Parts: sequence; structure tokens; C-alpha cells
Amino acid sequence: MQMEMEMEMETGKTALRPLPARHRAASVGAHQSLLGGVLRGLQGRIQAAGHLPDGQSTALQQKIYMPWKVRQVEEMQRLQAAALHHKTLDSHIRKRWKRAKRFLYGPRGPWYTG
Repeated sequence: MQMEMEMEMETGKTALRPLPARHRAASVGAHQSLLGGVLRGLQGRIQAAGHLPDGQSTALQQKIYMPWKVRQVEEMQRLQAAALHHKTLDSHIRKRWKRAKRFLYGPRGPWYTG
């Protein structure tokens, strides 16, 4: 027996014999039950997280999450508009100060030191 194994290994061929029918049935049944348990567990986690496949939505998503998401988008747009307004206003103020400084320290200004 060991001699046959060594011979098969040397030639690079491995002989895999099929499982007997009773073992195949048992392993297929065990595999299916294991897979079913895993899928049931995943389905429970997905539902608990509020995400369902196939476009289905829960009451939590419809009543809480979706309005919150819409409000979040509106709030982000409002904040971006306010930030842009602030940036524009700040830029104008800096330019006014720069002009005033140029006037005060320039050759015709009262604080000219040159």
C-alpha cells in the first residue's frame, strides 16, 4: 500500500477514490444544514442592521432613516453654502485691508517711512 502511494507520488498522479454513497449523503446533508444555519444567521444580522436585500425596507428605514438622510443632505448643502459665503466675505475683507495698508504705508500715505 505504501509502495503504491510512493509510486503515485513519483509519477505526479494522485488517485482520489469517490466516497461511498452513505458517506456522500451524510456529508451533503451536513453541508446543507451548515450552510442553512449560516444563511439564517446572516439574514438575522442583515435585518437587525436595517438592510434588506431586494429593495425591501423596514419601518425603521421608512420612518427614521430616510427622513434623517434627507435632512442630513439638506444640512450639508446649507453648511457648504454658508462656508462659501464666509470665504467670499473673508476674501473681500482681506482685500480691503490690503488696500488700506497700501494707502497708509505707501509713498503718499501718512505712515510712509521710506
